[in-house]
Amino acid sequence: MIFIEPDRGCTILLAAVSGAMLILAGVRLVFFAPPALAAVAFVVYSILHDPMRMGRIMAWVHPEESKEGVGYQAYQAMIALGSEELTASASAMAVKNLDSCPSITPMLIFSIIGENSA
Repeated sequence: MIFIEPDRGCTILLAAVSGAMLILAGVRLVFFAPPALAAVAFVVYSILHDPMRMGRIMAWVHPEESKEGVGYQAYQAMIALGSEELTASASAMAVKNLDSCPSITPMLIFSIIGENSA
């Protein structure tokens, strides 16, 4: 069975950009506030009742407690960023990152750059 993660990020981003455009266009807050508050309440309710999302949020809030499970990748990125080790060349970058960042993804580019530049 294949589980596909729901994509709330794009929906939230689209709603935020649309809301910002409405505010910049001059919409009165009387018309804007009720739907915005309802949307925020729905997102909070949706996140609180989704165990996967809550697990990821708790891993972000308490990285030490989830360093073996959900927060493993983020914890390893934090270690890589704080390692303060110098590398000799850019060719060693990939080899060195395999030690601390097991899966190099675009989300962790900051830790990879920080780990390899001193």
